[in-house]
Amino acid sequence: MRRVGLILSAILVVSEPSTSSAALSRGGGLTFEDLVRLSDRIVVATMLGESGEMAWLPVGQETHLGIKDAATGLVFTPYRVRVRECLLASDASCREGDAEVLIPGGTVYELIDGRPRLRTWEVSGAAGAVLPPIGENVLLFLRRRSDRYVPINDPGGRSVVRCEAGAESVTLEFASTRLLSPAGLAAVGAGSVPGSGSGRFVETIDLRLVKSLIEGVRRPPFPGR
Repeated sequence: MRRVGLILSAILVVSEPSTSSAALSRGGGLTFEDLVRLSDRIVVATMLGESGEMAWLPVGQETHLGIKDAATGLVFTPYRVRVRECLLASDASCREGDAEVLIPGGTVYELIDGRPRLRTWEVSGAAGAVLPPIGENVLLFLRRRSDRYVPINDPGGRSVVRCEAGAESVTLEFASTRLLSPAGLAAVGAGSVPGSGSGRFVETIDLRLVKSLIEGVRRPPFPGR
């Protein structure tokens, strides 16, 4: 990891085109079905931390340098993850092991009045989709950008995997009851779930079942349905 020196730092803000065993939610984020349809890759991964070159800030602290997309001008910061399992991939490049994803926003050098200066680009609206802490296992929904992958900017797109009594699970929000488990359907049918007007259903699912749910969303519907 190479460290580079510093001249000046500025901040710019840019915009970029969000429970119980079975419950209804009034949240405005993407549902599991939305996330699966938008994703080019879905993995279970451990969060490792930012990567890449470092720069010294004026206050004597270090920061990771981001990279700027020459085509769009958007700034991203490389972030290391350790892929445990590939649940969906649009090509054969998905492998278990260490990998990098790109997080929107970051600090880059730019030429200002002919001098290299540090600028920090923050993404408007991204605060609601913060990354889970380092060391957490996460269900990551990713979109492809050139030959790299970017987590979908929605809280549901980086769902933390919970482990209790040796069993791993993840909480997902569904657009309908079609993908709920028998227990979830029974809870809804019993009328024990408040907020029936929202039309969204949240259930905690065994992690081993998530791949079959993804396949259920991606599978073409039967004729007439």
